[in-house]
Amino acid sequence: MIFQSSLGINITDDLVSIVFLKNSFKGAEPKAHEVYNLEKERPLKERLNRVGDLVNDFMERYGIVSTNIFLGIPGELTILKEIEFPLVVKENLKETLAFEMEKYVPLSADDMYFDFQIISEDKKNNRLKVLVIVAKKKAIDPYFDLKDRISVGISGIETGSTAVADFFLHKNNAAENTFAIAYQKDKSLEINLIKKRFLIYSRRAEIAGDYDDTKNQIKEALKPLKAAAGKDDERIRLAFYGFDTDREIYNIIKEESGLYVNFIDFSEISSNMGVPSPELVPAFGLALKGLCKVQMQMNLFPEKFRKRPNKILYYMMFVLIGLVILSAISWGGSNILHQRLLLNRLDTQISDLLTRVADIDQIRSELKKIEERIDYLNGLEKDYVSALDILKELSSNIPETAWVQSFSFKDKSITLDGYAEAASELIPVLETSPLFYDVVFLSTITKGKDGKERFKIGVKIK
Repeated sequence: MIFQSSLGINITDDLVSIVFLKNSFKGAEPKAHEVYNLEKERPLKERLNRVGDLVNDFMERYGIVSTNIFLGIPGELTILKEIEFPLVVKENLKETLAFEMEKYVPLSADDMYFDFQIISEDKKNNRLKVLVIVAKKKAIDPYFDLKDRISVGISGIETGSTAVADFFLHKNNAAENTFAIAYQKDKSLEINLIKKRFLIYSRRAEIAGDYDDTKNQIKEALKPLKAAAGKDDERIRLAFYGFDTDREIYNIIKEESGLYVNFIDFSEISSNMGVPSPELVPAFGLALKGLCKVQMQMNLFPEKFRKRPNKILYYMMFVLIGLVILSAISWGGSNILHQRLLLNRLDTQISDLLTRVADIDQIRSELKKIEERIDYLNGLEKDYVSALDILKELSSNIPETAWVQSFSFKDKSITLDGYAEAASELIPVLETSPLFYDVVFLSTITKGKDGKERFKIGVKIK
């Protein structure tokens, strides 16, 4: 729905990535994004407290008052499993899973959270295939506490792996039947296998050591792919993105593993989706869940804790539709009555209808202007640089051997008049500032009676 927004937050051991999406006439568009580092050595509770503070600061900075928030947790905290049942259990599938889950995972029913999704129904053979995600309560309960630290609550929690799948399946109805996506950063390799548009296998492997060790560790991590896909005799396409390892290693793996290996050009993804770095992919996939129907409908967050969807926009739409229907009925009834009683008033009714159509067009035009105004106001604070910030930056950059006699600020540019022992040294000093660019002398340097050099410098604000 237009004007609806969503925030995706993906948490790993050493970083948190945040993406804010908003629906428009063009679809889901990223309006803000950030990646923050976390201290991996810190206890989990301290890192999550830091995440809560970062999210609240992010929302305040970008003027986000209310939105849907979806949280991604490390995939290694969960178990992803395909299970088959007789088709007859479909009507009571949730109860059946709760009763039999201990047969499939090494956890007791009281010690786990789980969610499921039907991925296929075979009516001919009377079989039902279900994808189940399971997590140990003790492992992910600390993440649930973020609902109290984040000011607007949380709508859902899943793994970053399911969010990656949603990202690459978004707007890609022609995705291959079976393919794998691998993301490598530093000493970690995450592999996700997608089959018939569902994530069915995910694994994270540690990579360390010399050239040969790295090559062997990657090959070992890729070994289970064919078995997981049920295609031992077929080649699977494997796409890498965000890799840090020498490509030569992957070229060797390509030859030895029997996989179709290729590398994703992330600059193209950045251009099409507005995602500037691979670290933001899971957060983007998470945020999509609040704006449209995604492929992976998994949510480990218990319903009693979930933020309730804001129904105001839906109610407004239903009210408008109702008013239009009532207006149409009213017009239709009165038109029939007038036709029966007073045929000479037909022209008046037609004129009234044309006026209403014109009103609808005007409302559409006003809605578009309101959306543009909202986007402008959201971006206004981001682009604003205060005079106080400029003065602070000048005071920290101009050396003690120089002083400013006058200062003027207009249209994102400033003019400085003053004296210095070596005025020519001020240009490179000011150009090092992240706020300034295009620093030039506006007049020639002159020397006073006291030997000081008088300068007049123009500076533009970024």
